[in-house]
This record gives sequence, C-alpha cells and structure tokens, in this order.
Amino acid sequence: MNGIGASLVLFSGAFVQGVTGSAFSLLSLPLLTLIAPAAEAVPVLSVFGLAVNLMVLLSAPRAARPLRFLPLYVTGLVFTLPGILLLEVLPDRPVRLVVGVLVLATALACLAGRGASKPGHERLALALIGIASGLMNGLTTFSGPPVIVFLAGTGAERDEFRANLSLYFLILNVFMVPMLVSRGLLTPALWGDIARLAPFVLAGSLGGSLVARRIDRVLFRRMVLVLLASLGLMAVAMALA
Repeated sequence: MNGIGASLVLFSGAFVQGVTGSAFSLLSLPLLTLIAPAAEAVPVLSVFGLAVNLMVLLSAPRAARPLRFLPLYVTGLVFTLPGILLLEVLPDRPVRLVVGVLVLATALACLAGRGASKPGHERLALALIGIASGLMNGLTTFSGPPVIVFLAGTGAERDEFRANLSLYFLILNVFMVPMLVSRGLLTPALWGDIARLAPFVLAGSLGGSLVARRIDRVLFRRMVLVLLASLGLMAVAMALA
C-alpha cells in the first residue's frame, strides 16, 4: 500500500470523522481503492474503524440507545460474514462500482435533506436495514448508508445520531476484524501498514476534534457531502471506464 497516498487519505478521513462524527469509511474507501486493491483497503479500514468510532462514542456515551437498535446489531453482525465471502471472490471493478454508487446516493440524499420516514414497524425495519448494512460492511466496510438514512428519517438529534451510529459501527468492527483474520485477509504485511499508518489516523481524529469547536458544523458537513458526491462520481466513472 502506497505509504504517502494512504497516509493522506486516512488522515483526511479521520479528520472529517473528528469534525462531523461520521464519514471515515465514506471518504477513505473510494480513495484507497484507487491506490490499493479492495481486499487490502477494507481490512485496513476495519481495524482503524475501531479507534475512530470509539472516540466518537466516548464523546456522547449517554446518547446511545443499544436496546432500541438491537435488531439492527443482530442482523448487521449475522450478514457481515456473507459480505466478507463476497469480498474474497468479487474482482475490484464491481466493488469500486458499488462503493461509488453508494457514496453518491448517500451524499445526494443527505444534501437534499431526505431520509426515510419513520416506519410503523420499527424493529422489522431495523432488522432489514441491518441485513443490507451487514452485507455492505463485509464487502466494502461501507455499512453506513441504510443506517444514516434511517436515523435521519427519525429526526434524531445530533448527539443521538452520532452516538448510535458510532456504537453500531464499533460493534461491527469488533466482530469483523476477527472474521478478516480468520479468512487470512489481514496479512502480516497489512498489519505492518496499519502500524505505520496509525499515527496519521490518530492525528487526524484529534485534529478534527479540535477544529470542530471552532467552525460551523452544518456548513462543514455540507462541504463534506459535496466532496463525497464528487468522489462517488469519480469512483463510478473509473469502474465503468
């Protein structure tokens, strides 16, 4: 994995996560798959996801609602393994196309201020969202779009949104990393890359947290979403080229 390119990508993704509370994988994966195979980028982001999501969760722990979102956790975990199996057999091009489409769709939906309306059968809806999210998590680490749209539709306030999203991602990461190890996808070479890149992720997270106190979050988040939409278009174009 290219040291300079990967360092810049991960620092930027962690920085945005520190400011907005989300978008680490959203921002990092499309760029990492331009300089490394998806089978390398996904395991690396899964390991770093443990750290960045824990930092966000600890910033507002009392806002987490684990019992309410239990169906999401269960189905998300169960369907992560099938996603990992798909990662092993699918070539890079389809994975990049999936990532690009999901990034673009999520960014445009958030920019438009649209989310799913609050469902009448919330537990069933959460279980179905978990299935989609788990498959996407194993394949791309990009488990966020279904959950983000759902939480936006419930009108969750900022801390509740950030804490529950981060708790879900953290749970997935805790179970996904051992799965990746058992499948031989976290190789010794990748662990070496992770060790070298860890300081950039930490610096990005801390820097983003400091900047978050000094800028308008709404404006910055809109800028991030515009950037994500552009990255999604780029990933789709390269996958179809």
